[in-house]
Amino acid sequence: MLRKFHNKKIQKRIWIVLLVFILPGFVVWGFSSSVRSMKETDSGYGKIFNRSISREKYIEAVRAVETQLQMQLGDNFDQVRKLFDLKSMALQRLVMLYEAEKRRIRGSDSELINYIQKDPSFYRKGVFDNNLYEQVIKYGLHLQPRTYEEMSRQNLAIRKLVEEVTREVKVSAEQILEAYNKENEQLSVSYIGAIPADFVQDINPSDAQLKEYFDKNSLQFKKPLSFNLEYLALDSADQIKDLNARIENKETLEKIAKDNNIPVKETGLFAETSPIPGISLSQEISKSLQSLKQGDLLGPMEIEKKFYLFRTKERKEPFIPEFKDIKEEIQARFVKIKSREMAKARIEECAQKIKNLSPGNLIDVDFNKLAKDFSLKSVTTGLFKFGSYIEGVGASDDFFTAAGKLKDNAASGVIELTSGFYIVKLKDKPAVDEKKFSEEKVKFGEKVLNDKKQEFFDKFLTELIKKSQGG
Repeated sequence: MLRKFHNKKIQKRIWIVLLVFILPGFVVWGFSSSVRSMKETDSGYGKIFNRSISREKYIEAVRAVETQLQMQLGDNFDQVRKLFDLKSMALQRLVMLYEAEKRRIRGSDSELINYIQKDPSFYRKGVFDNNLYEQVIKYGLHLQPRTYEEMSRQNLAIRKLVEEVTREVKVSAEQILEAYNKENEQLSVSYIGAIPADFVQDINPSDAQLKEYFDKNSLQFKKPLSFNLEYLALDSADQIKDLNARIENKETLEKIAKDNNIPVKETGLFAETSPIPGISLSQEISKSLQSLKQGDLLGPMEIEKKFYLFRTKERKEPFIPEFKDIKEEIQARFVKIKSREMAKARIEECAQKIKNLSPGNLIDVDFNKLAKDFSLKSVTTGLFKFGSYIEGVGASDDFFTAAGKLKDNAASGVIELTSGFYIVKLKDKPAVDEKKFSEEKVKFGEKVLNDKKQEFFDKFLTELIKKSQGG
């Protein structure tokens, strides 16, 4: 393939290899809410900068995104594919390509050759292997080399756009040190905890209490619009000959299924905002279902590389169930709320006792004894970092932040987490290793700079998407 670049006519048709390893992660994960606001057109593919997105361009962008992810994730891609919003990612890609085109940004053939020769995906025995390159493209990604190279030329343009937009972003020595301390600083704490689950056994509501709670909060138990769908699952859109014509002629689902030896399946009742049982969560279907009446057909629609034809068997409007039908659900929610209220009240009593005993100085205050007096938990942790996980508590961020601000022998206020309510005091806070920082400063500084550039481009792309929609 590389030899072909010496032919100038062919050079004009060749595109560059993929960029995914240097594209910031936010390009993969972010902006779904911004992208979803894109104006719909008759074709359903939206508009950017007042230009309608053609079906061809949309499919091309989706395939390019899939290819990037396949190159990153390898065999794991099929397992995690549903975690990615490919439509949003494809539309982001088109917006960035528009901006790159506007700025006349593209990649040269020499950059293509250089990038291909550095890509470890195409290495065998430590050197670039042209045969392996062609095998990966044809048999691994199931693409023609030219198609892959056209996608990759676009990837290089996006990479250059990122570089151009973030060129002036800098970080100071102070910012690098602050970030290093935040990532490497460790501390340990002692804490008193009031865990709602520990109070559940003390809550035994009567039917009268539950009924009163239900009457006051009945809207919380309202069930959403729900559907039961019958459907045909197809391996390809053209599995059934003249399918669209048969739908227009109002042929029944049963007749279509019988003629093609396909079983009619049923989802069972599910909420419009929930995944379709046995299939997946589809925003396009959820949106379309709202306008369907019983017996209406929907499709064919593609979901995760299969095609479906749906029929509404049952449509259940939003409703509030009778008390007797959801008594267990009401009791579970009542107990959850009351146990949390009790836990909060108990630890607030404990916090007040600490203030009364020794305001601002805990030298003579025994956390273990206090916890026992109030029937609460008392635990001392090992060293942990910001963003780590504390067993029985959860994410450490709030613990770390609160304890990090404490002076010696001082207690925090009540910290509220999903798992419960806590009072902490600092046990140990070793100094960050200055020698290690000196050794890692250059490499870590590059990471901090990349993170800052990513944040900067994140904001830039968010605004660019808004502008592409006339915002």
